[in-house]
Amino acid sequence: MNIFNLLVPNAHATIMDDIRQAQPDSYIIQPGTTLAGLFTGGGINLITLAFVIIGLLFMWNIIMAGWDYMMSSGDPKKVSSASTRFLNGFMGIAIAFFAFLIVNIITSMIGLGSLI
Repeated sequence: MNIFNLLVPNAHATIMDDIRQAQPDSYIIQPGTTLAGLFTGGGINLITLAFVIIGLLFMWNIIMAGWDYMMSSGDPKKVSSASTRFLNGFMGIAIAFFAFLIVNIITSMIGLGSLI
């Protein structure tokens, strides 16, 4: 149970009703959307989903590289390993970004810009 509901139950209901009136179709996934419809324009953009996953993997890699660097205790081999992991994380995110950019430019040039 939400503590806000316990303290001020009517305020929460009023706020949510106001939001529903102002934005009636503001669902991330519209009610009644099938699983197959999600990936065919029904709510989730696969490119956005891929970039969210890539971003999360990038952040995890950077955090783990920082952890490895902190735990290296000055050992040159471990510092080098952490630095390599850090560099690989940035190279991975750059490759993903430039791949998207190149595909987007090519599809725009040949008239298929609406695919992405």
